[in-house]
Amino acid sequence: MGGLGVCLAALVGAIRNTRRGTVTVRTRGTSVTLTSDHFRGYWEIEFARRTEGPFRSALLDAVDAGTVVYDVGANVGFYACLLGRIAAEVHAFEPNPHAAADLRRNVASNGLDTVSVHETAVSDASGRRYLTGRGSPNGRSEISETPTGLAVQSVTLDELETEPPDVVKIDVEGHERAVLEGMGRLLESHQPAIFCEIHGVGADVTELLTAHGYAVDRIGDRFDGTEFIRASVDR
Repeated sequence: MGGLGVCLAALVGAIRNTRRGTVTVRTRGTSVTLTSDHFRGYWEIEFARRTEGPFRSALLDAVDAGTVVYDVGANVGFYACLLGRIAAEVHAFEPNPHAAADLRRNVASNGLDTVSVHETAVSDASGRRYLTGRGSPNGRSEISETPTGLAVQSVTLDELETEPPDVVKIDVEGHERAVLEGMGRLLESHQPAIFCEIHGVGADVTELLTAHGYAVDRIGDRFDGTEFIRASVDR
C-alpha cells in the first residue's frame, strides 16, 4: 500500500476509533487498550499501527522481563503500554500536556504499574524549552529553544536518578541529537540499545552514536521520510 493509501486507511481507522472511544492494539501475544480525548491521539495510534511494524517488532524483541526501558516521546502511550506488558520498568517521557494526560489514563486503565510517566521534555540540558503549536491536542509538537509556543521543563537522561536504561526508544520530531547529547554518560557507561525514529537528522544521529562506539542498523523507512534505526554496542 502506498503512502496515500496508508494515510487514508489511518484516517478511516482514527475516525472509527474516535467514535468508538477506544482501540485495542494486539501484537506478539500481548494487547493493550488505548484511548484519547482528541482525534490526533487516535491518528497517532493508527499511523503507528500501520507504518511501524518492523520497528515495533525489533523494539519488542530487545525487551524482556528484566529490561529497563526509557520511552522518550511517549505520546499517548502506544509503545509505553506495550513495553509495560513485557519490561521490568518503563519510564515514559512526554512534554505535551494533552498527550501526557492520555498517556497517564492509558497506563492506569491497562493496570501497568511498571510504567512511570514523566511530563517533561528530554534534551541536551535541563531547563526551559518550548513546544510549537502551544502543545495543542491536534497538532504535532516539536521542541525548540526559541521562546514561542508552550513553555515546558526539560531534563537530560544523564541527570536522572532512576535505574539506568537497557533500551531507549526515541521519537522526538527532529530533536533526536539533543536527546542523545544529554545522555553521553549513559552511552559510555551503560551502553543501552537505542531505537530511534529519525526526522531529517539521520547523519547527525549516526555520527554521534558511532563516535560512542555504537553500530547503527537501519530497520526501515516510511514514505514521509522518517527513518527507523537500531544502535547497539557489542559487549
